Amino acid sequence: MTQENIYGNISTVQQQMQRIRQESGFSAETFGHGISDRQAIYNKFDIDDERRQNDTKGFIGSRCIVSAMLVLLALMLAAVFSFTSVKYSEMSATIQRLDMEVSLMRENGSSQMRKVESDILQLKTEGSSQMRKVESDILQLKSEGFEVSLDVKKLERNISQLKDADVQIWTDVQNLEKAFSSLRSQVCDIRSCPCDWKEFRGKCYYFSKGERDWQKAKEFCYNQDAVLAMVKTQQELNYIGSQVSTAHHLGLSDQESESNWKWLDESSVAGSFWNPGEPNNAGEEDCGEITAGKLNDIPCSIKQRWICEKTL
Repeated sequence: MTQENIYGNISTVQQQMQRIRQESGFSAETFGHGISDRQAIYNKFDIDDERRQNDTKGFIGSRCIVSAMLVLLALMLAAVFSFTSVKYSEMSATIQRLDMEVSLMRENGSSQMRKVESDILQLKTEGSSQMRKVESDILQLKSEGFEVSLDVKKLERNISQLKDADVQIWTDVQNLEKAFSSLRSQVCDIRSCPCDWKEFRGKCYYFSKGERDWQKAKEFCYNQDAVLAMVKTQQELNYIGSQVSTAHHLGLSDQESESNWKWLDESSVAGSFWNPGEPNNAGEEDCGEITAGKLNDIPCSIKQRWICEKTL
């Protein structure tokens, strides 16, 4: 049974009790006009007597109804009390459970709060330590930076001094070159052969650094008041062979008469001066060279170093 049903039954009982009270009360009636007062009095007494009898019967019936209603009310109150007690027990249990949960949450919250506070304190401690380390590093860097700045200034001074010294050295080198050039001119004036020429047994020899074909090399020597070298003796062949490590043009050819090899002065060539199997005239080889200390025939168009000679 729900609380709404109980309250509805109580309201019904109250209404019935109110109706009983109204029925048991006295109410005057209006008599019709034309009846005498005596008759009216008699009639009133008769009516009152009859009403008292009816009231007695109605009162007894009303008491039974009231008793039944009270019993029903008591049962309903007992049911309400029982229902309320059960609900109270359930609510009490729920409240206790909620209290326990709240307490547990408070305890857990306190534990978490203590942990958070501990973590915050640890972070503050670590942060302070890191900050002190950073400050120390900054001071060290500033100190090192100051030292580096001093070193840089010192290096700049050294560089400036080196530049001054380099200028002085360059000036000295130029002066030495001038002095060497003057001295060389004097030596060349004293020597029998020009500078850059080598003397051997009454002849001056020029060993080129560049490369030309046979005809261009011949023209170069003529412009130097010399000729392409002509080897007439074994001593000259040995000397020239000792001065070169690669092939060089010589004043030797058979351009005027095939296979008739002659020096530029029309003199003949000693057969022992040739490499074995040479000259072989392979591939229009009409000009002569010295290679590995012996003579060899080659095409005149080949570009290579050459040797000039002039007589003292």
